[in-house]
Amino acid sequence: MSKRERLSVTYKPCFPENGSYDPVLRTKINLEQPRQVRVWSKDQELTEMPKSWKNIKVAVCVTAKTVWLSSSMLGVTLDATDVLICENDVQPVCPFAMED
Repeated sequence: MSKRERLSVTYKPCFPENGSYDPVLRTKINLEQPRQVRVWSKDQELTEMPKSWKNIKVAVCVTAKTVWLSSSMLGVTLDATDVLICENDVQPVCPFAMED
């Protein structure tokens, strides 16, 4: 097996693909000081962190913090520094919706 093939087998992507769904970015969100994520409203003002991150559409600024390596995998740790709340309480879309 070539180095490229070994890398593709062990690399854990930041955008894991899940079948026909759009990829989802995996990032770390620090909830406590001193590196607590800053949360912004649509009005570009600092706001409180949401009680739940479910069903919220956001835009995120991230920093590539570290490259990690284990015996069977490697990847990059992304750290969210700022989050813009775009929409609250976005209704989930049924994954079983069928077209007529």
